[in-house]
Amino acid sequence: MHVDSIWEKGGVYDDARPRKAFSLSFDVSKSDWYDLAGQVRDAIVFWDRNETELRAILKGRDDIEAVLDFPVWSRIDANVYNQNDQFPKELVVRAGHLGLALELATYARDLEVRLPQFWSKGEG
Repeated sequence: MHVDSIWEKGGVYDDARPRKAFSLSFDVSKSDWYDLAGQVRDAIVFWDRNETELRAILKGRDDIEAVLDFPVWSRIDANVYNQNDQFPKELVVRAGHLGLALELATYARDLEVRLPQFWSKGEG
């Protein structure tokens, strides 16, 4: 299992705010930010492959911020005024049993155009 990034509690990073907890980040999906269903499928596969190790990392730890983060591009435009996305029960139940939060991070579509140096192929 590859760790994508680590943030120490109290550390200050890109957003200039001190971290409230120790955080680990795993890149669990190569699915596009337009493909939430693909990201969820990839997360479940990652979970199946690494459940024992994830449980060992999180067991009895109150100092770890454990979040499954799913980035998506906004679909809101002149014709779409509301965006609703839902996580499947299977993912919610698994996350709950391990004490993980679920986060849906929605990004403005024009970031792809305004900040191309940070975005490639719809991924952040």
